[in-house]
Amino acid sequence: MIEPAPLLASGRVLDEHGHPLAGAWVEAFASEGSARAGSCASSADGSFQVRGVIAASLLRLSSQAQGRTGSPQVVRAGARDVAIVLEPAAELADAILLDRSFQNALVLVRAVPSAAASDRNREVESALRRDGSFALGGLHAGDYDMSVVFAATALADERGAAIAGGRAFSRLSGDDEAVWVFADRDGERLALLCDGRPLDIAIAAPGFQRVELQRVDTSRRVTLRRSVQVRLRLPPDTALSDPALALAAVLTPCDAGRSCGFVDTIAAEFDAHGELVCDSAFVGALRVDVQLVRRGSWPGATTVESSSPRVIFVADHGGEQVYDMAVDAGSLARALAALASKQ
Repeated sequence: MIEPAPLLASGRVLDEHGHPLAGAWVEAFASEGSARAGSCASSADGSFQVRGVIAASLLRLSSQAQGRTGSPQVVRAGARDVAIVLEPAAELADAILLDRSFQNALVLVRAVPSAAASDRNREVESALRRDGSFALGGLHAGDYDMSVVFAATALADERGAAIAGGRAFSRLSGDDEAVWVFADRDGERLALLCDGRPLDIAIAAPGFQRVELQRVDTSRRVTLRRSVQVRLRLPPDTALSDPALALAAVLTPCDAGRSCGFVDTIAAEFDAHGELVCDSAFVGALRVDVQLVRRGSWPGATTVESSSPRVIFVADHGGEQVYDMAVDAGSLARALAALASKQ
């Protein structure tokens, strides 16, 4: 028997006249932090029951409906007969004149309630469109401080020459639930979305090693080192009789992504001579997974067990680094049979 999750809070969602609101979305969070415990929609009579599991004794209830918004309420876990009042929300729409150099950058407009504003007011933000226009919704009446936020990081190689082909992802430091934001390129800079709080950043550029930075709070110049060329070699007796098939390798760094939450992989096919050459944006330990694929088509790839070590160690120095690989004959036979059965 499946038991329902514990009741976090229940009550009704009302408009400013005391009438019930149906379909309002109610969410429960820990009163401190951003951990969400549960959510639900109000029924036809405005009633709601939020269920979930959370260790906090105090919850923050947040609710919104189409065209309406309300101030968050802090209640004890298990509270009943909670009344949430939603009032008509205002929208502020306008445009900001941008210099042409900012038109492809990530620029954020933020409205922060002034110190004298009511506690029910909350911070609202919106990204600028290319023409500089924006729309901030869900605003209560009151005074707000408006700000425009932009940040950038310049990339250079070891000789100091600018690198124009970089890309990056960034998010707020210390917040595991923060969303990763792609950093667009503005000339020779990466435009990072930032509100002044420290960021964790992962930066990569073709032909260079990936860099992970933690708690970046100012614009800076980042030096990237050249990538390392890796050659993997299979024994001559590993050749496949069907020219439409190929062995491929997926290289996954073992240590990357610890601070920045995601890991890029390197994937390539061995040529007819059983060799694979690629540029690695990573140094250190890389796991090598050998797969059987149809040339030029990776869907349906079948993993082949390796009879040699599955982890190689890439040194941080120039020049090509060669690694001899081998696959288990029995595993390769099973992979061939499995791929044939998928046809």
